Amino acid sequence: MNSPINVNDIKNTIDYEIDYFICCASFEERCLVIPKKIAECKVKNVIIFSNKDFIEFNNGNENEIVSYFSEGKAKILYLNTKYPAPNALVIMTCFDGIDDLKNKKFIVDTTTFTHESLLVLFKVITLKAIPVSNVLYSYANAADYSANEKDYDKKWLSKGIGEIRNVIGYSGFMNPLKKNHLIVLVGIELERTKSLIDRLEPNSLSLGVSNDFCSKSPSGTDLNRKKHKELCEKYLGAESFEFTVIDPKPVKEKLREIASMHKDSNIIIAAMNNKISTIGAGSYANENPEVQISYATALQYNIIGYTIPGVECFFFHS
Repeated sequence: MNSPINVNDIKNTIDYEIDYFICCASFEERCLVIPKKIAECKVKNVIIFSNKDFIEFNNGNENEIVSYFSEGKAKILYLNTKYPAPNALVIMTCFDGIDDLKNKKFIVDTTTFTHESLLVLFKVITLKAIPVSNVLYSYANAADYSANEKDYDKKWLSKGIGEIRNVIGYSGFMNPLKKNHLIVLVGIELERTKSLIDRLEPNSLSLGVSNDFCSKSPSGTDLNRKKHKELCEKYLGAESFEFTVIDPKPVKEKLREIASMHKDSNIIIAAMNNKISTIGAGSYANENPEVQISYATALQYNIIGYTIPGVECFFFHS
């Protein structure tokens, strides 16, 4: 099982030259944690994604990341969370012009990508046939969630739900003659999860809760179980299961196990926990292209207090 390391040990952990470091700037200060330490390693090129529709809330974090690296090493590529198709094109073309792609060493900081953009990036890396051993993923944990809300029961990361859409590259194959089974990797965004389930109206439902936690924050640990319990009470016929959030491989195997129990149904996955488990969902769907991954956009984020950065991070292969 994957173990966390202190962010100050990153330089000692990455003892080789990184051809491309890929990350995403965000309104979260967590977006700075791993890039700042990766800059102390040997890095040739840096690709920074940034969501243009949130640029006014990012506090210049994309330029802050650029400043960590030698002049000319880093470039910023802009996405827009409202337009998934153009985003996919930007992500796909970021690999254009890279010679000998399959022999390059990549580190991808998953921390503050949206789940949707991260899944598209993961799909592109898979389609480019870059060896799994050549792509190391990272994730910086959080010390606390919804830090600006002291009332435990009122903590929130997002409110409202906009569009529900299939993630590009993960549309699956929905047989109209079959029933639909939805598997949710539950996080702590209760309202967003309820809205997704209600709109998709699956015939059957599996609700997963984490059995371990990246964050040492009591709010993260307790909230996940609390939200999962509330969902189980609302959707009484739902199956419950546990999954890890610190290693994508067991997540993939857990999804395989659940899907095999519903082999006569169309399988839809909603990855709503952390980015490590999201990579696990993407890995399973890549191996099972008939599976669909759905994504629900949020209308409002808790920009002021979304998270407080922790001191530990994870590195993992898919």
